[in-house]
Amino acid sequence: EARRGETNLGDLVCDAMLVWTEEFGGEVIGEMVDAALLTGGVLRDSIAAGEVCYDDIAAALTPGETLCTIRVTGAALMEALESMTAAAPPPSLRQREWTLP
Repeated sequence: EARRGETNLGDLVCDAMLVWTEEFGGEVIGEMVDAALLTGGVLRDSIAAGEVCYDDIAAALTPGETLCTIRVTGAALMEALESMTAAAPPPSLRQREWTLP
């Protein structure tokens, strides 16, 4: 499912990426990060409801992945998102719409 759409685990990982860049990355890149993207291939497994331990997280994520920050315009981000969704086989006939704040 992660390769075809949004998941709770993917949302959590992207939120963690935003928190990390806010807490530590600002010192490195000198500016705030507005968005986080994650490819579906990073998520290998889901995490069951309830208590979560390090091993659960390690099993769910692909090892060796790194966090990268880049500067792009809103138009370039929109183009990338549209390109990614156009290339993916649609799970239904409904097309997802992306909007930027």
